Amino acid sequence: MKGSFKNKDLERENFIKKNVTKPIAECEKDIYGDKLSTDEDDTMVAIKKKVIQDINTVVNRFNENNKNIKEVNKNPKSDKEMKQLVQNNKEIQEECDAIDKKIGEGKDLAEVIDEALDKIMKTKIPDSQDKFDDKNKLLGKCDELYDDCESGLTKYENKINEQEKAVQGVIDRLDAVSPENNPGLAGTAPMAKMIDDKANEAKQLKYKLIGHRQKLDDLRDKLYDTVQPINELPTREVDSDEIIDVMREIEKIMGDCDEKIDQLKPIADDIEKLAKAIEQMLDSDTERKLYQAQSLLPKLEAKNAMIEQGLKDQRKQLKKYQDMDKDAIEKFGPTDPALKKQLQKLLQDSEPIEEELDDIDKKLNKLKKNTDNLNNDINDMLNNIDKYNPASIVEVLDGANDQIKVGNGLSNRLGDIDMELEEKIYDLEELLAAQDDADDLRRKVQALAD
Repeated sequence: MKGSFKNKDLERENFIKKNVTKPIAECEKDIYGDKLSTDEDDTMVAIKKKVIQDINTVVNRFNENNKNIKEVNKNPKSDKEMKQLVQNNKEIQEECDAIDKKIGEGKDLAEVIDEALDKIMKTKIPDSQDKFDDKNKLLGKCDELYDDCESGLTKYENKINEQEKAVQGVIDRLDAVSPENNPGLAGTAPMAKMIDDKANEAKQLKYKLIGHRQKLDDLRDKLYDTVQPINELPTREVDSDEIIDVMREIEKIMGDCDEKIDQLKPIADDIEKLAKAIEQMLDSDTERKLYQAQSLLPKLEAKNAMIEQGLKDQRKQLKKYQDMDKDAIEKFGPTDPALKKQLQKLLQDSEPIEEELDDIDKKLNKLKKNTDNLNNDINDMLNNIDKYNPASIVEVLDGANDQIKVGNGLSNRLGDIDMELEEKIYDLEELLAAQDDADDLRRKVQALAD
């Protein structure tokens, strides 16, 4: 029966020992005796052995007495001898009665053992099986509840993470436009006050989420403490009632978790409203937008200078590659037509890179011109802000951001060209080194031949 259950359970082990293993051991003791005891007169084996010994003794006495009776028929005996024969016969009968009684005792003991074994087989074992089948079903339901509770806590955690990310996005957005963090984005005093107020609102929402994070940790700790009795199944007796109590506590934790998740909904709504309010506030601040656009100009100019230097570097790398190729054609071409053809193909394949660099150069000139135009537009707007509507100011800011994206794109293209040229130069150097080694080997062979 133990093989029917895979999990370790001290209660089950003790229950089986008490109701199955121990009674079976008692039956075995009644049958075979106690191995630790020398007194085994009352066991089935001892009774059987004693009955067989007594029967053999009685049979021998009966045969001996019967032999003597036959002698009497041939040779009459004295009264004393005759009385002794009668007495012997009486004793034999008494011993037969004692043997019969002993057999009866053995039968009674056998019935007791049979009833005990029958009770174990028909009642104790099925009861044990049913009891712990039901307990295992409870454990299965408890495991399912635990998994559901863990899923609920994970859902709670994910929602906290989402809202923390959202509120941090709001805080970062405000930091990016705060006059305190960006003196170049001066803006107006009322706007600075509004930004500070919104930042305080965002921090309050963040504190609420920190509180929920602590509640999540508390619920997790409570869940782990609640299921501790399940972990103790192998080391102490945990009955079904205690498992039911564990399940009830898990259900309470699940209810608490659902309640906490519902409490997050108003916070999420507040974060969304705050984000929208901030964007509306910033959209209305035209002067701040102009300063913001103006703050992008140094970045644009630095980007333009970096691209210009990158162009020079890559043109130098391309020239190095092409010169290496041309020198190799001149050196190896007259003696190795196949290599010459291969080198000419490599030289031809480098032409698209030159075209790509020319295209980047054109786009860089346009980008520099656009940067100058932006600078002029922003200065004019700052000097005559009342002449411009908010839409045109937003357009200038968007234009500055777009030019930054264009500059990033050109930088990425130069990076790709740089890697391509490095690879081409490396491959060409390897090819030429191999050719030099081959020429050197041919000269040595020729020298040996001469």
